[in-house]
Amino acid sequence: MYPYFSKWIRGHHDLPLKLNQWCNVVRWEFSNPTPFIRSREFLWQEGHTAFATKEEANTEVLEVLELYRRLYEEYLVVPVVKGKKSEMEKFAGGLYTTSVEVLRRYYKL
Repeated sequence: MYPYFSKWIRGHHDLPLKLNQWCNVVRWEFSNPTPFIRSREFLWQEGHTAFATKEEANTEVLEVLELYRRLYEEYLVVPVVKGKKSEMEKFAGGLYTTSVEVLRRYYKL
């Protein structure tokens, strides 16, 4: 989609541009996935945006991250940890990658 940014954004009046992408991702790097822990296919959501300043972009990232935290914790009652991925885990080409991570707990009934 990035080659089209130059067609969609002709000047500051076209900013901010905010796109959201949902897709299924298939991992091919391993042959024996463990069921319920790490599967071969998962749903991926990501935002692609363009802002006039880095500060505006950073503000947007943190606001959306907080929206995800609220959705999980306040509506789905699932505790999460929000934060930044490590340099090795970040999205290729990105300055940084944020996420909300669900911590799984196992209970004996």
